[in-house]
Amino acid sequence: MFPYLKDNYGNASSLHSLGRKSRQAIEHAREQVAKSINAEPNQIFFTSGSTESNNWIISNFNNVLCSKVEHHSILNNPKCTPIAFDNLANTIHKQRPDLVTHMQVNNETGQIYNIKEMAEICHKMKVPFYTDSTQAFGHIPIDVKDLNVDGMSLSGHKFHAPNGVGILYLKEPDKYKPMLYGGGQEKHLRAGTENVAGIVGMGKACELHNYNAETDNYLLFLKANLIAFIQNNIPDVMINSPLETTVSNILNVSFKGIEGESLMLMLNRADICVSSGSACNSGSLEPSHVLKSMGVPDDYIYGTVRFSFSKFNTLDEIIETENVLKETVEKLRGE
Repeated sequence: MFPYLKDNYGNASSLHSLGRKSRQAIEHAREQVAKSINAEPNQIFFTSGSTESNNWIISNFNNVLCSKVEHHSILNNPKCTPIAFDNLANTIHKQRPDLVTHMQVNNETGQIYNIKEMAEICHKMKVPFYTDSTQAFGHIPIDVKDLNVDGMSLSGHKFHAPNGVGILYLKEPDKYKPMLYGGGQEKHLRAGTENVAGIVGMGKACELHNYNAETDNYLLFLKANLIAFIQNNIPDVMINSPLETTVSNILNVSFKGIEGESLMLMLNRADICVSSGSACNSGSLEPSHVLKSMGVPDDYIYGTVRFSFSKFNTLDEIIETENVLKETVEKLRGE
């Protein structure tokens, strides 16, 4: 990224040499992103993140059905109606939506959903299907052609790219209108001078941090170690991220009888960074809509924290976390 912050600072819409260098860098990043999800470069659009991407796609429709566990950038959109997905075909038949959307991986629990099956049902009913894959990239293989989704959002900061850059994949871009009007950037679909350095960083991150089985197994090892310690050493807990059905980098745990915010702050004093739910909503005192939909009891739901792992974490860090966690939970419970 550094050359595009220091020397190659040209506006990618300009025709001078600095502008052309920026344009070339953006198009190279577009190719890197497309390759990482098996898309075509002309199907990739750069945004500020998945929140913008989600709002952009939904702005093109009037009646959108979504799951009850979506990120708030979808769930809070007035065009979206939350539904149960246990009888999707019947619900589509009754409600006649013009778009259905379901996240690929849950941002709070790491739950993996079968979006390929959902897309097949929607397409049989002549309805497009969109997915928020923000938490999926790098942790499960993503192939948009195999999944056959009509759109997908990604955020760079979830795979070691900078904050504030994201991706919108559109299977058929010509069908969509812009959300931002202005110049001709992003094929006239997303106006605004491009964040060249951020886009370059995200393109490279797609190459470096795409799904890798060896990395995934390492993260599963760290996650399994922490789960086993909690289950064997701390009573009255609920593991909301079972190993078998969730991605390797997220562990959501509810501790009975304590406040998640207090646990988070006390762990932070020991330089252990966790969140009390999803990072986007961790400032809220409201119980998680995801855990409520899962039926987590009230005496557990407020004591929830989310641990996040990356390949840069070590087993020594996990062991230190385990020891501090046990001591902190006991202190908060007055034991």
